[in-house]
Amino acid sequence: MMRTQLSVVIPVYNSQDSIGIVVKSLLEHYAASYKMEVILVNDGSIDRSNEVCSLLAAQYSNIKHLDLMKNCGQQAAILKGLSLAQGDYIALMDDDMQTPPEELIKLIVKMDGGYDVVIAQRVKYNQTSFRKLLSEVNTIIVNWFLISPKKIYFSSFLVMKKSIAEEILKKATSNPNIQGLILQITNNIVNTPTAHRERKTGKSNYTLLKLLKFWFNGLDYVTTRKNRAILFSSFLLILVGAVTCMYILVLLVASFFITN
Repeated sequence: MMRTQLSVVIPVYNSQDSIGIVVKSLLEHYAASYKMEVILVNDGSIDRSNEVCSLLAAQYSNIKHLDLMKNCGQQAAILKGLSLAQGDYIALMDDDMQTPPEELIKLIVKMDGGYDVVIAQRVKYNQTSFRKLLSEVNTIIVNWFLISPKKIYFSSFLVMKKSIAEEILKKATSNPNIQGLILQITNNIVNTPTAHRERKTGKSNYTLLKLLKFWFNGLDYVTTRKNRAILFSSFLLILVGAVTCMYILVLLVASFFITN
């Protein structure tokens, strides 16, 4: 029996208006060139996403649909999808069309160069300023601890070998972080530039608290306890320094108005 060549795992949460577009675009661009499957993992959506995924699975034989009983989070949903994936190459992408399906071929072609993981590097980042800042800080810190001759940018749009997915499943804990697990498994990682669209429908499901929790969780995978202590101490010093500077600035401004 011929193995599936390409699996696309998509965690789905409250994307009833976009997930159908994502799936049909994937099939339009790749079904003729690859023996492929698309795995939709509904992560406890509270809109009609699960119904849409079910209809897609009924319509297309190469669509797998898994419905989680409750919202477990994007990382846990990805793990569930990876456990079902049979492809030699396994892609991860979002459900909101911000990562255009037609850009996936760039990652696949790059994989043919012998890499374990290819990660999309957004040419233009259509996100909030805070998301951009957090992404850049994440890149700096990850590359600070990563033993690699090149700078690696991380995003949720990537392609990996099946062997990497298998190792991720072996190492995953109850609080998984795909980025951190990849870094534990391999350094044979490369970026390739891709487009990133503005969100057309809905809004991001990541709150400030969720983003910070995800980010700090990822540090557990790429740092030692000693390095984390150094990192957090550095952040504390920066915070204290910033507050001190603000306080001095306020005093200077107040002094200027009092003397005038």
